Amino acid sequence: MKKRQANKFVMLRTVITLLERNEIIVSGISELQAATNLLKTRTIELESADSLKRTALTGKKIFKDSVKESLIRSASGISGAINTYAKKTGNDVLAENSRLSQSAFVVMRETQLLEVLKTLKELALTHKTDIVPFGITEEKLNVFIQRLNSYDEALNEKEHGAVARTGAVKSLELIFRETNAVLDSADKLIRGLAEDHPEFVRDYFIARRIKNLGIRHFSDHPPESSVPQEKTNLPVTGNAAS
Repeated sequence: MKKRQANKFVMLRTVITLLERNEIIVSGISELQAATNLLKTRTIELESADSLKRTALTGKKIFKDSVKESLIRSASGISGAINTYAKKTGNDVLAENSRLSQSAFVVMRETQLLEVLKTLKELALTHKTDIVPFGITEEKLNVFIQRLNSYDEALNEKEHGAVARTGAVKSLELIFRETNAVLDSADKLIRGLAEDHPEFVRDYFIARRIKNLGIRHFSDHPPESSVPQEKTNLPVTGNAAS
Protein backbone atom coordinates (compact mmCIF):
# COMPACT_ATOMS: atom_id res chain seq x y z
CA MET A 1 0.00 0.00 0.00
CA LYS A 2 0.96 3.60 -0.44
CA LYS A 3 1.79 5.51 2.74
CA ARG A 4 -1.61 7.23 2.83
CA GLN A 5 -3.41 3.93 2.26
CA ALA A 6 -1.37 2.16 4.95
CA ASN A 7 -2.21 4.88 7.48
CA LYS A 8 -5.86 4.62 6.54
CA PHE A 9 -5.74 0.85 6.89
CA VAL A 10 -4.37 1.16 10.42
CA MET A 11 -7.22 3.56 11.23
CA LEU A 12 -9.71 1.04 9.85
CA ARG A 13 -8.41 -1.79 12.00
CA THR A 14 -8.34 0.49 15.05
CA VAL A 15 -12.00 1.34 14.45
CA ILE A 16 -12.90 -2.34 14.09
CA THR A 17 -11.09 -3.18 17.34
CA LEU A 18 -13.06 -0.46 19.14
CA LEU A 19 -16.34 -1.70 17.70
CA GLU A 20 -15.53 -5.27 18.74
CA ARG A 21 -14.72 -4.14 22.29
CA ASN A 22 -18.11 -2.45 22.46
CA GLU A 23 -20.04 -5.39 21.04
CA ILE A 24 -22.98 -4.91 23.43
CA ILE A 25 -23.60 -1.39 22.13
CA VAL A 26 -22.94 -2.30 18.48
CA SER A 27 -25.16 -5.40 18.49
CA GLY A 28 -28.09 -3.30 19.69
CA ILE A 29 -28.25 -1.61 16.28
CA SER A 30 -28.55 -4.08 13.43
CA GLU A 31 -27.29 -1.65 10.78
CA LEU A 32 -24.21 -0.83 12.87
CA GLN A 33 -23.53 -4.53 13.39
CA ALA A 34 -23.83 -5.09 9.64
CA ALA A 35 -21.44 -2.19 8.98
CA THR A 36 -18.94 -3.65 11.45
CA ASN A 37 -19.06 -7.03 9.73
CA LEU A 38 -18.65 -5.39 6.35
CA LEU A 39 -15.62 -3.43 7.56
CA LYS A 40 -14.02 -6.69 8.70
CA THR A 41 -14.61 -8.11 5.24
CA ARG A 42 -13.05 -5.04 3.65
CA THR A 43 -9.87 -5.43 5.74
CA ILE A 44 -9.46 -8.99 4.47
CA GLU A 45 -9.97 -7.83 0.88
CA LEU A 46 -7.47 -5.00 1.34
CA GLU A 47 -4.83 -7.34 2.77
CA SER A 48 -5.36 -9.76 -0.11
CA ALA A 49 -5.10 -7.05 -2.78
CA ASP A 50 -2.01 -5.56 -1.12
CA SER A 51 -0.35 -8.97 -0.94
CA LEU A 52 -1.02 -9.57 -4.64
CA LYS A 53 0.37 -6.15 -5.49
CA ARG A 54 3.60 -6.80 -3.58
CA THR A 55 4.18 -10.39 -4.74
CA ALA A 56 2.87 -10.39 -8.32
CA LEU A 57 6.36 -9.91 -9.76
CA THR A 58 8.72 -11.10 -7.04
CA GLY A 59 8.53 -14.87 -7.47
CA LYS A 60 8.43 -14.63 -11.27
CA LYS A 61 11.52 -12.39 -11.29
CA ILE A 62 13.51 -14.84 -9.17
CA PHE A 63 12.58 -17.69 -11.50
CA LYS A 64 13.29 -15.64 -14.63
CA ASP A 65 16.72 -14.56 -13.34
CA SER A 66 17.62 -18.17 -12.52
CA VAL A 67 16.58 -19.35 -15.99
CA LYS A 68 18.47 -16.46 -17.61
CA GLU A 69 21.68 -17.32 -15.78
CA SER A 70 21.64 -20.97 -16.86
CA LEU A 71 20.61 -19.99 -20.39
CA ILE A 72 23.57 -17.64 -20.77
CA ARG A 73 25.93 -20.40 -19.65
CA SER A 74 24.56 -22.72 -22.33
CA ALA A 75 24.55 -19.99 -24.97
CA SER A 76 28.18 -19.09 -24.29
CA GLY A 77 29.23 -22.68 -24.95
CA ILE A 78 27.15 -22.89 -28.12
CA SER A 79 28.36 -19.59 -29.58
CA GLY A 80 31.98 -20.43 -28.71
CA ALA A 81 31.78 -23.77 -30.46
CA ILE A 82 30.16 -22.30 -33.58
CA ASN A 83 32.68 -19.47 -33.69
CA THR A 84 35.63 -21.84 -33.36
CA TYR A 85 34.23 -24.09 -36.10
CA ALA A 86 33.64 -21.08 -38.38
CA LYS A 87 37.19 -19.78 -37.97
CA LYS A 88 38.66 -23.22 -38.58
CA THR A 89 36.70 -23.63 -41.81
CA GLY A 90 37.21 -20.05 -42.96
CA ASN A 91 33.54 -19.16 -42.81
CA ASP A 92 33.90 -15.46 -42.05
CA VAL A 93 30.16 -14.70 -42.11
CA LEU A 94 29.39 -17.46 -39.61
CA ALA A 95 32.34 -16.38 -37.47
CA GLU A 96 30.99 -12.84 -37.32
CA ASN A 97 27.44 -13.95 -36.55
CA SER A 98 28.60 -16.21 -33.75
CA ARG A 99 31.03 -13.76 -32.16
CA LEU A 100 29.08 -13.44 -28.96
CA SER A 101 30.56 -13.41 -25.47
CA GLN A 102 29.01 -14.18 -22.10
CA SER A 103 29.58 -10.58 -20.99
CA ALA A 104 27.68 -9.38 -24.06
CA PHE A 105 24.72 -11.63 -23.19
CA VAL A 106 24.63 -10.32 -19.62
CA VAL A 107 24.25 -6.65 -20.60
CA MET A 108 21.61 -7.19 -23.27
CA ARG A 109 18.03 -6.15 -22.64
CA GLU A 110 15.73 -9.08 -21.97
CA THR A 111 13.89 -8.94 -25.30
CA GLN A 112 17.13 -8.34 -27.21
CA LEU A 113 18.74 -11.34 -25.53
CA LEU A 114 15.77 -13.50 -26.46
CA GLU A 115 15.98 -12.54 -30.15
CA VAL A 116 19.76 -12.98 -30.30
CA LEU A 117 19.58 -16.42 -28.72
CA LYS A 118 16.76 -17.51 -31.02
CA THR A 119 19.06 -16.67 -33.94
CA LEU A 120 21.88 -18.56 -32.23
CA LYS A 121 19.58 -21.57 -31.89
CA GLU A 122 18.94 -21.57 -35.63
CA LEU A 123 22.69 -21.42 -36.32
CA ALA A 124 23.30 -24.28 -33.90
CA LEU A 125 20.58 -26.44 -35.49
CA THR A 126 21.98 -25.75 -38.96
CA HIS A 127 25.49 -26.80 -37.88
CA LYS A 128 24.60 -29.31 -35.16
CA THR A 129 26.75 -32.08 -36.67
CA ASP A 130 29.62 -29.69 -37.37
CA ILE A 131 29.92 -28.52 -33.76
CA VAL A 132 29.88 -31.98 -32.13
CA PRO A 133 33.73 -32.18 -32.31
CA PHE A 134 33.81 -28.84 -30.48
CA GLY A 135 31.97 -30.19 -27.46
CA ILE A 136 28.34 -29.48 -28.35
CA THR A 137 26.56 -32.81 -28.25
CA GLU A 138 22.91 -33.23 -29.13
CA GLU A 139 22.14 -33.41 -25.43
CA LYS A 140 23.81 -30.05 -24.74
CA LEU A 141 22.01 -28.49 -27.68
CA ASN A 142 18.67 -29.78 -26.39
CA VAL A 143 19.41 -28.37 -22.94
CA PHE A 144 20.11 -24.97 -24.51
CA ILE A 145 16.85 -25.08 -26.46
CA GLN A 146 14.87 -26.09 -23.36
CA ARG A 147 16.37 -23.24 -21.35
CA LEU A 148 15.64 -20.81 -24.19
CA ASN A 149 12.00 -21.90 -24.24
CA SER A 150 11.79 -21.55 -20.44
CA TYR A 151 13.22 -18.04 -20.65
CA ASP A 152 10.71 -17.09 -23.34
CA GLU A 153 7.88 -18.36 -21.12
CA ALA A 154 9.32 -16.54 -18.09
CA LEU A 155 9.26 -13.22 -19.96
CA ASN A 156 5.61 -13.80 -20.85
CA GLU A 157 4.85 -14.61 -17.20
CA LYS A 158 6.51 -11.35 -16.20
CA GLU A 159 4.09 -9.47 -18.44
CA HIS A 160 1.17 -11.32 -16.83
CA GLY A 161 2.58 -10.43 -13.40
CA ALA A 162 2.71 -6.75 -14.31
CA VAL A 163 -0.91 -6.91 -15.41
CA ALA A 164 -1.86 -8.61 -12.15
CA ARG A 165 -0.04 -5.96 -10.14
CA THR A 166 -1.81 -3.17 -12.00
CA GLY A 167 -5.11 -4.90 -11.32
CA ALA A 168 -4.25 -5.15 -7.63
CA VAL A 169 -3.51 -1.42 -7.45
CA LYS A 170 -6.89 -0.63 -9.01
CA SER A 171 -8.54 -3.15 -6.67
CA LEU A 172 -7.02 -1.44 -3.61
CA GLU A 173 -8.36 1.94 -4.70
CA LEU A 174 -11.83 0.50 -5.32
CA ILE A 175 -11.95 -1.31 -1.95
CA PHE A 176 -10.90 1.84 -0.13
CA ARG A 177 -13.69 3.79 -1.84
CA GLU A 178 -16.20 1.12 -0.82
CA THR A 179 -14.79 1.20 2.73
CA ASN A 180 -15.26 4.98 2.87
CA ALA A 181 -18.96 4.52 2.14
CA VAL A 182 -19.32 1.99 4.97
CA LEU A 183 -17.45 4.26 7.39
CA ASP A 184 -19.64 7.21 6.44
CA SER A 185 -22.73 5.15 7.28
CA ALA A 186 -21.21 4.01 10.59
CA ASP A 187 -20.35 7.63 11.45
CA LYS A 188 -23.98 8.67 11.08
CA LEU A 189 -25.25 5.76 13.15
CA ILE A 190 -22.75 6.34 15.94
CA ARG A 191 -23.49 10.08 16.15
CA GLY A 192 -27.00 9.05 17.12
CA LEU A 193 -25.61 7.35 20.23
CA ALA A 194 -24.03 10.51 21.66
CA GLU A 195 -26.64 10.94 24.38
CA ASP A 196 -26.71 7.33 25.61
CA HIS A 197 -23.05 6.40 25.08
CA PRO A 198 -20.97 9.60 24.98
CA GLU A 199 -17.65 7.92 25.84
CA PHE A 200 -18.06 5.32 23.12
CA VAL A 201 -18.92 8.00 20.57
CA ARG A 202 -15.95 10.12 21.61
CA ASP A 203 -13.55 7.17 21.42
CA TYR A 204 -14.93 6.13 18.04
CA PHE A 205 -14.19 9.50 16.44
CA ILE A 206 -10.76 9.56 18.02
CA ALA A 207 -10.10 6.18 16.40
CA ARG A 208 -11.41 7.53 13.08
CA ARG A 209 -8.58 10.03 12.85
CA ILE A 210 -5.97 9.00 10.30
CA LYS A 211 -2.51 9.31 11.79
CA ASN A 212 0.65 9.69 9.75
CA LEU A 213 2.49 6.63 11.04
CA GLY A 214 5.07 6.65 8.27
CA ILE A 215 4.58 2.96 7.49
CA ARG A 216 3.90 0.84 4.44
CA HIS A 217 3.43 -2.57 6.04
CA PHE A 218 1.31 -3.64 8.94
CA SER A 219 1.21 -6.30 11.64
CA ASP A 220 -1.64 -8.69 12.31
CA HIS A 221 -3.05 -6.54 15.13
CA PRO A 222 -3.24 -2.78 15.64
CA PRO A 223 -1.13 -1.42 18.51
CA GLU A 224 -3.00 -1.35 21.81
CA SER A 225 -2.21 2.33 22.28
CA SER A 226 -4.09 3.20 19.09
CA VAL A 227 -7.43 2.32 20.68
CA PRO A 228 -8.52 4.83 23.36
CA GLN A 229 -8.38 3.24 26.80
CA GLU A 230 -9.28 6.08 29.10
CA LYS A 231 -11.16 9.35 29.20
CA THR A 232 -9.70 12.34 27.41
CA ASN A 233 -10.66 16.00 27.18
CA LEU A 234 -10.94 15.80 23.41
CA PRO A 235 -14.35 16.90 22.16
CA VAL A 236 -16.51 14.78 19.93
CA THR A 237 -16.31 16.16 16.42
CA GLY A 238 -18.55 15.53 13.47
CA ASN A 239 -15.65 15.86 11.03
CA ALA A 240 -14.22 12.35 11.30
CA ALA A 241 -11.29 11.50 9.10
CA SER A 242 -12.19 9.63 6.01
